[in-house]
Amino acid sequence: MAIAGLDFDLIPKRKRMRCLVRYPRSKIHINPPVQMPETTFTAELPDGSFQPCYSPSTVVKKYFKMGQQLPADEFIRLSRIALTEASELVRERIGFSSTAVYSSLSEIERWAGALPPDTPVTISHVT
Repeated sequence: MAIAGLDFDLIPKRKRMRCLVRYPRSKIHINPPVQMPETTFTAELPDGSFQPCYSPSTVVKKYFKMGQQLPADEFIRLSRIALTEASELVRERIGFSSTAVYSSLSEIERWAGALPPDTPVTISHVT
């Protein structure tokens, strides 16, 4: 029998009965997921295309502002710093780092790394 993600067959019967008496089914809340304040930012390239980027933390707002323009190599450098810091904040809060950060960072390094280093990248959106 499973309730709210718990497999009660793994709990000894005496403890199981105590648990069900103390916590009726409608009231069981086992470690609700921790919500992180996600932030997305969008980079506009000179050809008019847009590249969405993701961060599980608002820390990127310290590094990127809407309308900011910087060379591609500087954008990659700041992205590494901001996303690494975001991953550490996630680790502090929930106990492990965010894999989404590394996925986002690898995407940024892929498309921005293909640009010449002095190509201007404009931050068109930060939320």
